[in-house]
Amino acid sequence: MPGIAIQLGGVTHDHPIGVWYNGSRWAIYSEDGAAIPVNASFNVEVSPHGSFKHVATTPSFNASFFTNPLAAPATAHVFVTHDFGPFALHNTKASGIYHNGSTWGVYNEDALAMTPNVAYTVFVANAPQATW
Repeated sequence: MPGIAIQLGGVTHDHPIGVWYNGSRWAIYSEDGAAIPVNASFNVEVSPHGSFKHVATTPSFNASFFTNPLAAPATAHVFVTHDFGPFALHNTKASGIYHNGSTWGVYNEDALAMTPNVAYTVFVANAPQATW
């Protein structure tokens, strides 16, 4: 599962991005349908360890918390990327992550409720090897 970040210093692409897997390879796309400009650059992290998929199931809140032990320590370096995922849902909202003192969560930065079944790839860059 890939983690994606827009690479700064290159061609600007100020649109929410997501990923999907077509059965043989991963793709990056604009959530709002905007064309990705030629020469846009992305940092991509693909790791068999330290990543998991999270599906938000609480529609009445703007956050969804992870239950995966990889993201347990408050010192974890956690990144999320929207994944078109198993329910084929777009997410045009900017997402953020935070630790509430006991667990990590993903939230909508506009404070509106999460769409039920929206999926994320969560990557923990410094996950302890013991949890792999």
